[in-house]
Amino acid sequence: MRLAFVLSFLTGAYSVVVWGPGEERALVGDSLTVSCRYTNYVENVKYWSRDKMSGKVFLVKTDGTTNDNRISITDNKAERVFSVTMKDLKEDDDGWYQCGISIPGWCVYDQTSVVHISVKKGSEERDKPNQRKSNSPV
Repeated sequence: MRLAFVLSFLTGAYSVVVWGPGEERALVGDSLTVSCRYTNYVENVKYWSRDKMSGKVFLVKTDGTTNDNRISITDNKAERVFSVTMKDLKEDDDGWYQCGISIPGWCVYDQTSVVHISVKKGSEERDKPNQRKSNSPV
């Protein structure tokens, strides 16, 4: 049984089609670019979506669809990588997203990879690099 699984994996029956970085971190106000690589479906629509309690929300697609003007997407078909850029990040942008490839058809599921984006406020030390943190008098 194990041999059958290993052989099917090696032949591509269980291969990963799209994968992202898993997790990215940024500060409020920054821009962030996430690269998602893929192996198949070069001509299919790629997208960036967000998982919410109400379901999946498509934020931007390579067909020109967008629901947030701060987010853009490009697809380098030669390198088989699509990149999503999120600008002017807010704390509300913290959460779970998906790199996805749309696969139309009956009983066919899109290929996706989950990415967690962590957006935090910058520290005062970062904003004022010349100040030294100390409790003792100088």
